Amino acid sequence: RLRGTHQGVCWLEYGESVHPIWKPMGMPDYGANQMYQSAVNAGADHGSMSAMPEIVGLAVWKEGHIGVYIGGGYVIEAASTTKGVIKTQVEGRGWQGWCKIPYIDYLEEE
Repeated sequence: RLRGTHQGVCWLEYGESVHPIWKPMGMPDYGANQMYQSAVNAGADHGSMSAMPEIVGLAVWKEGHIGVYIGGGYVIEAASTTKGVIKTQVEGRGWQGWCKIPYIDYLEEE
């Protein structure tokens, strides 16, 4: 199931209140593998790590795990309940692919 940072990015809505509202906003509560495969099946941009574009917000995937690319060669990922969300380098973490999540609008600089 999608948890931690990834769920927060996709399911939080801030209104006039200082408290966030949790709601799915059309996005299913998928696990990492399901999320990646659903993006591929939906025809979303995706590919190997060697071909990953420099777009902040891309999902990076490896078996059972998703991270969010934050630019400059770094990812944020939910490491564990004790470590929390951590910032790591893309290189050396074993990421197998990247994709655009169909429920997110990406702004690409030209």
